[in-house]
Amino acid sequence: MTPTACGEAPAGAYATLTYQNHSMRANKMLLEWVAEQGLDLDVTPAAEGDRWAGRFETYLTDPRLEPRKTRWVTQLAFRIREH
Repeated sequence: MTPTACGEAPAGAYATLTYQNHSMRANKMLLEWVAEQGLDLDVTPAAEGDRWAGRFETYLTDPRLEPRKTRWVTQLAFRIREH
């Protein structure tokens, strides 16, 4: 696996979900959707924890401008394994 440099994301297809509030529920929904679509996530199990080729959480709301976490809009992006 090639290390990712700061500011870069590995190229490829990603499953994405944009949500507001309920981060655990959003993560679960995206994982369930990926499974329903028959897609495989680009993740390798390891003893010290799963190694993701690309898993991102991007805050679309600036927390400095909106202090209430329940109002933040966030995007999840999980890299899909290429076959």
